Amino acid sequence: MVFYKATTGYVANFGQGANESNGAANETVDHPPTPIGIENECVDVSSSTLSRELTKIERGVQSNYAAKTLSLMSGWSYSDFDTFKAKIADNVGPVVNSIRIQVKNEPFLVQATAQMLRTSDKKVIIIIFRGTEMTNLANWLTDAVTKKSSFHDVTREDGRTEIKVHSGFKANFDAVWFGSKGILMHLLNPAMLSEDYDYDGNYAVQNGRTNSEQNLLEQNLLETVYICGHSLGGAMASLAGLYLGAFYKAGIFQKVRGVYTYGAPMVVDDRDRDFCERLCGNVTFRHVYYNDIVPHLPPLITGSFDHFGPEYRFHPRDGWQKRHGGLGFKSDRCTQVVFGVPEALVGLGDSVLDNIAWLNFFRGEDHNVPVIGFFSRGYLKGFWSIIDHSPLGYMLTLPEDGSLDA
Repeated sequence: MVFYKATTGYVANFGQGANESNGAANETVDHPPTPIGIENECVDVSSSTLSRELTKIERGVQSNYAAKTLSLMSGWSYSDFDTFKAKIADNVGPVVNSIRIQVKNEPFLVQATAQMLRTSDKKVIIIIFRGTEMTNLANWLTDAVTKKSSFHDVTREDGRTEIKVHSGFKANFDAVWFGSKGILMHLLNPAMLSEDYDYDGNYAVQNGRTNSEQNLLEQNLLETVYICGHSLGGAMASLAGLYLGAFYKAGIFQKVRGVYTYGAPMVVDDRDRDFCERLCGNVTFRHVYYNDIVPHLPPLITGSFDHFGPEYRFHPRDGWQKRHGGLGFKSDRCTQVVFGVPEALVGLGDSVLDNIAWLNFFRGEDHNVPVIGFFSRGYLKGFWSIIDHSPLGYMLTLPEDGSLDA
């Protein structure tokens, strides 16, 4: 049983702490997931270049403009909401109607945050899932809960075999995705993103339309949906694409132009990879910066996992390139590390070496220096790196134009 408490005005708080008195009525909703608290903000900010660029991108084609823009949003989603909005306005332009949903229940290892942005012409919605916070123990424990669980009864083509996903990622995804004021409800009813939306159903007071009529109008205005996230946020974004591909294939999923992930870990059972590929792999674009260790996780000893969707990898010499498919040693896609701890220690050591400037030559970072650059190779570059997982690497190196599919 989940209790929601909504305030008047532009800010709404609802969740476990519903016993606080702020003059609002309680709403009881019997809906999964587990009892959780949600903080929800709806703010007015104001745009057109972003909408124009994102709506002209072809569905199923990786776009550098989208990748760069969404990497900025994913990176700044770790900040407080005011900073997030200010940085988005500075870097890609202001956006109308933004909402942040936060869920925290540490005993359930749930601490999830998601944002939704909508452009002023109401043609574009962007969903951003926040990743693992460095100082948040619940987030790290979430990443470590590698037991597999079925994904909302989604079955493979045989109709009997349920697909399995990482249970820690699923718990956090469910927390912000479902509910009467969750991400999915806002996506299906975009009028809820408006600052004057009345959750009590009195929308007609504002414009002469009922909630249903206004939602239908704004559903028709909506042309494009993008979903993105870094780290844990990328895993949740992948699950969002998977859910829409499974349950809204002929509906809202057709408006999803791309699911862009950055440094995302593996989320599905490796036996379900091909099915997930057919379900939503054509709109899922995975970006991996250099030797980022996280896309190689969870470790194999915890179970076999895999990615779906094409992979785009950055190397200082080659820039961003699309990687080849295939399985096992025939693939240059990210594969699982075996144990986790030894590889993480290598990644930690690489992060230390990254701060020693005179080692740059031996780490391949002086490749642009005239003459000697040819001999600058990654002799001391670790196979895995923790510092390469920073969202900054993605934000600073992704190109702004064209497509990596070209």
